[in-house]
Amino acid sequence: MQRNQPTKSARLRDRRRRKLRHARQLESRMKNEYDEYYRKMNNYEYDTWVSQVCASEEEDSVYGAQIRNKEYMLKDIVKDKTSKEESLREKDYDIIDEVELDKNQCILM
Repeated sequence: MQRNQPTKSARLRDRRRRKLRHARQLESRMKNEYDEYYRKMNNYEYDTWVSQVCASEEEDSVYGAQIRNKEYMLKDIVKDKTSKEESLREKDYDIIDEVELDKNQCILM
């Protein structure tokens, strides 16, 4: 006596189901690979464009001179700021403890 053997139609249905599942898996895998490829190509194109723009700007003598001047100015500002902070003292300011004002007087700060 044979034990629970599927009929011919059940085997055919199972085979079709497996083929459909396999086709869906392939489709999903291809979609994911295409998305990854598309993302990598966009990143590559952007990085290439940025590197070309940077290279052309670095080759430009006027642009390079402007960048150097800007860096020097920033260094001078930082240096001036630190020297001013060191030179500031309490005696540089007038300290007012109490203020008594008439109606027609005012203090500008």
